[in-house]
Amino acid sequence: MSEAKIAHDQSAGQGNGGSGDQRTGDMSLVEHLGELRRRMVFSVLGFIIFSSVAYLFAEQIYNFLIQPLSDALPGENRRLIYTGLTEAFFTYLKLAMFMGGFLAFPIIAIQVWMFVAPGLYKNEKKVFLPFLVATPVLFVAGGIRLLRSFSSSVEILCQL
Repeated sequence: MSEAKIAHDQSAGQGNGGSGDQRTGDMSLVEHLGELRRRMVFSVLGFIIFSSVAYLFAEQIYNFLIQPLSDALPGENRRLIYTGLTEAFFTYLKLAMFMGGFLAFPIIAIQVWMFVAPGLYKNEKKVFLPFLVATPVLFVAGGIRLLRSFSSSVEILCQL
């Protein structure tokens, strides 16, 4: 056993006011950094994969997002124009990255929890339980609310 590690049995009864709740496993600083790197790699890969997939559908997503503006403006053949050579590419790229972040958020949140959870006591994990349940529910509810209010918001802004 390394001197940098503290054996689990040696620290028994010392954590959390001697209540007996113990953290599971002991890791050295290098092992923590390796675990953090692994979690970050999974998060970044999730973001890259979802952003790449979103880029394949960027034009359809873009058309879906500008549809309320197109409906709110008067006239026929309403369309947005690009004033720069690379503007369309960067618009689709930004949209794909935003969608990638949106879609990868559950993976990123799970990776954060999987990194933090082993360092928490059982009662600390119980305190986090309502947040773990509420986060995805509120995340989805916010996305649905955004879709419902987007078209009315655009109509109001076009009237200004």
